[in-house]
Amino acid sequence: MAALQLNRLLSDYLSDESSVHVNVPFITETIINNDLLNDQQKDDHSDLGAVKRKWTVRLNALLQSRQPLARWAAISLVKLTCEQSSSLYTANAQTWCAQCLGFLARPEQPTVHDIVIKTLSLIFVKSVGKPDLLTEVTNKNLSRFHQLLVTLASRPDHQFQTTALNALTIDMELFPSTTRHVMDKITKSCIIPYLEGSIHIDSELVGRYLVASTRSGGKANIATQWNEMLLKLVDTTHQALDRLFDTIDEEDSASFSRTPGYQLFALSVDYTMSFPVLLQRVQTLMNVVSACLTTKTESTVAVPFARIIQLVCRVYNVFPGCAMREFKPKDEHTCLMGLLPALYLSTNKVLSSLLYCADAGMTQYGKLLSSILLRLLSESKNKRSLRISVYELLSLCLEQYGHAFAANISKAAVQCVCDDLKIPERKPVSIISNVKAGKKRAADQQTGAVIDGEEAQSVPGDVQLAALDAAEQLMVCYGHAMGEAQRRALDTAIISRLLQPSNAETTIIKGKLYDYVIASVMNPNPAQASILPYAVRIFTAGVNAETHELRAICKRGLAICDLCVHTRLPPIQRAVSAPAAPAIQTQVVEEVVQQNDFEMTRDLSPSSSPTPPVESPATKEIPVQRPKSPPRQPSSSSPASSFAPIVPTMVATDTEPIQKDTFKPSESMARAMSDVIEEAQVIETVVTTTVDSKDTEMLSRQPTENSFTTTIDRQDSATPTTAFTTINDNDDNEDDEGSFDIPDIDMAGPDDDEDEE
Repeated sequence: MAALQLNRLLSDYLSDESSVHVNVPFITETIINNDLLNDQQKDDHSDLGAVKRKWTVRLNALLQSRQPLARWAAISLVKLTCEQSSSLYTANAQTWCAQCLGFLARPEQPTVHDIVIKTLSLIFVKSVGKPDLLTEVTNKNLSRFHQLLVTLASRPDHQFQTTALNALTIDMELFPSTTRHVMDKITKSCIIPYLEGSIHIDSELVGRYLVASTRSGGKANIATQWNEMLLKLVDTTHQALDRLFDTIDEEDSASFSRTPGYQLFALSVDYTMSFPVLLQRVQTLMNVVSACLTTKTESTVAVPFARIIQLVCRVYNVFPGCAMREFKPKDEHTCLMGLLPALYLSTNKVLSSLLYCADAGMTQYGKLLSSILLRLLSESKNKRSLRISVYELLSLCLEQYGHAFAANISKAAVQCVCDDLKIPERKPVSIISNVKAGKKRAADQQTGAVIDGEEAQSVPGDVQLAALDAAEQLMVCYGHAMGEAQRRALDTAIISRLLQPSNAETTIIKGKLYDYVIASVMNPNPAQASILPYAVRIFTAGVNAETHELRAICKRGLAICDLCVHTRLPPIQRAVSAPAAPAIQTQVVEEVVQQNDFEMTRDLSPSSSPTPPVESPATKEIPVQRPKSPPRQPSSSSPASSFAPIVPTMVATDTEPIQKDTFKPSESMARAMSDVIEEAQVIETVVTTTVDSKDTEMLSRQPTENSFTTTIDRQDSATPTTAFTTINDNDDNEDDEGSFDIPDIDMAGPDDDEDEE
């Protein structure tokens, strides 16, 4: 079947040179989807090899065509053949390489040169591991290929810089010794124009090329050359900042000797002409430094942390209130302040790359990072791109350094996240304007003078996504230790957004809100109630969401909530509650039950002298142990029994109800009854007990038989009694309120023991 399909392609779509370029996408898709050129293709027909030879002959014929588009189609199919069939590549690599080098040496259309460079690069790459091809094809033709690439990259139209630099980068990584003679020419024709802003190349590609160029000196010198290359970029950035800030970093000059950077063309003295170019240079250099820091190296290298941190701090120490405004011309200073957000964005990118490659090596700069982020959080308000970058940097720092870093930044981070997630409110707007004062007062009294205006401008969606990522990461690493006020504010902001029916959220934002709720449930605070009940209801309702993505997130969240409340798992930790009701000893309860059948009787005849009511044993005072509490002194107007602190109960009996007394009580009996009424009024009051913090642990334990002492007294069933406990816990909540201070950034370097003191 494969032979028939390949033969059909040859006869139907490759026979006409004038239209073959139109059919290249269809031919490519058919060959890839059906594996027609695969060497492991099994076919019932024995002529598959003959069809492949016919395919090769037709491609060689198209390569000799006089039509540029036909040659382009042939080279594209040659590249596809080398990718799909190893046998055809091995048999024809030398022929195709010679033909492609010929196309590269003579004038051709840019599309032809572009596909030729990619095909030759593929031929050289596939020769690795094949000694015959490496000797006959790569070693003989690679030097000529590089010379042709330099010639194309030096053309004034700058059409082939990206393609040539990509091919040279791949060759440097695989054949480092063959590229030494072209490195200076490529730097002059590609790297320096890119740093000057004359041409546009991907910064990641430039970083790959510079890192690959460090292999040209051998494996023994890779670390040294990499360090020199990175410091050269850093010092070139300092040179641009010297002109932009009109200052020289004295600390850098005193601590380190600058290396000569790249020689870029001089700029005009006029700031209106030089500032745009300087900004572009700084951004380009920062992007290249970031790319070099995150590009894989052949061996382990030492990153110059101190030099990069100084560069970063030099940019961050320029802000609207710095001392530079006193020495710089006002117009130039105003223009420079407009460039700060763009400078901060590039600097954040370098700092993020440094955190990625350094990992735990940046732990010593924890205080410096927190100071930087505190300032950026305060200065990035209403600056969309910078706000997103700051949140991403904050999330990265929280992920890398966890609890210790979050303790310094949590207060400011929670405040900023809550501000960015606030629900916009609709404000009334007066429709009357440009009216005299008297007429306006009369018009305001008319109906309809004030209508509902537009909603207050909400925070952009991408800023909210970045804020939610930072909030989720903060909850993961610091949620268990966060202050009560901060966590309550953060949870309230998120749940309010989810429960607001009129707030139309996008699917991505709503998914991030659900992710935060999951993080909050999985990281409870032992001293604060969990949002688990809200989470269960939110996820239960979200199972019927409008998109599959939201339904999947809610199902996952609901499963996590089910695990939290599972009967076989430990219970969820709660705040210390009021002490439980004291337990009555089992022996005493049995005695009360045995006396329930005791029938109380009284002589109700009016002639007989009044006799006191019979006191049931079930209503006698039953001593039970109670926590350590000072015994209450008996009241002067009450009997000897004590009433505080007590838990009144009423013992129900199955005996015949007591009949109402009809006799008139005596004076002594009246006084006794008044005392009982006063004591009942005391019981009805709310009893407040202040528990000392030392006894909190004892109160939170389960009461035992020997741990309580109480007195159970009679009380009418209609008398409600409420007892609660107030625990005075002096939490440090004073720091949770108010604004936060913005510290100055210290450029002295890493934290040491003296700074801690």
